Amino acid sequence: MFTGVTATKHLLERHSLDAQSLRNRGIKGELEVVYIAEEGILHAQFAAYLVWLQFLSLLVLAVAFSVATAIRALITATLQAKRDFPLRLAGQSWMRILQSRVIKELLAGIILVMIVVALQKPDAIGVLLMTTAYGLLLVLLSHLFAVQWCFHGVSKRRI
Repeated sequence: MFTGVTATKHLLERHSLDAQSLRNRGIKGELEVVYIAEEGILHAQFAAYLVWLQFLSLLVLAVAFSVATAIRALITATLQAKRDFPLRLAGQSWMRILQSRVIKELLAGIILVMIVVALQKPDAIGVLLMTTAYGLLLVLLSHLFAVQWCFHGVSKRRI
């Protein structure tokens, strides 16, 4: 196992395999010791670093999307609390109250997904569908929890 250029050169000199010794024997050409394997290791380490960086950026993007969706749902629920509270007291279901808001956002999300599919023609359609399902489910759940939170806040006179 060769551990470095200098150590390998000394090993070649000891066994008379360095460039000068080979010329003395009549062998023409150059002999150069390089880090071939180390270059491959560096490429592999860089690729692993790049994968981690992309994974972390995707994770941060998902967290940012989740927070933005939750904040938007909370703001919308707070602004619509005056309308939603009497509807819920009248016996309307949460889904009936949320229907107009959620449908608009779901349609916008589906249109964006269709634009991405049309422009990029992704090879991994499964990843796109999984991301779409996550986004649509997150929109629905965030609106549902935000409306319930506002309803309880209005009923306890906190909002």
